[in-house]
Amino acid sequence: PIVVTGDGEDKGFLWDLMTGEQLMELEGHEDSVTSACFSSTGDYVASGDMEGEIRVWDVAKKELVCELSCGDDLTFMCWHPKVKFLLAGTASGPIHMWSVPGQALSYFAGHTAPASAVEWAPDGRTFASASDDGRCIV
Repeated sequence: PIVVTGDGEDKGFLWDLMTGEQLMELEGHEDSVTSACFSSTGDYVASGDMEGEIRVWDVAKKELVCELSCGDDLTFMCWHPKVKFLLAGTASGPIHMWSVPGQALSYFAGHTAPASAVEWAPDGRTFASASDDGRCIV
């Protein structure tokens, strides 16, 4: 198994969980990497920093696939359960959605405080988001 971590030195890392070996360094961020997650297939890993800059990597090829930006402090990222859509929440509330490798699909502006969590429905047709404003939006 492979795990992903971020750090305060502007990098993310892929690790072999069994051996502890560092498999890949996710470089290019200019602020602390605060969020990282694998796509549902494990083909891609996204690393995001405090400034809202996101880098998506091909795990097998160990190559950068695309760079995305929220334009605001990043609060979370979440991959779609079936296709290569990536959601990212921001400190000002909006949630962004992209089709990887980099096409912006949607911008959801319903929250008025930091978007704090999101979860896709198992069928991938909808998602629910929660915010520090106390609201849950489906």
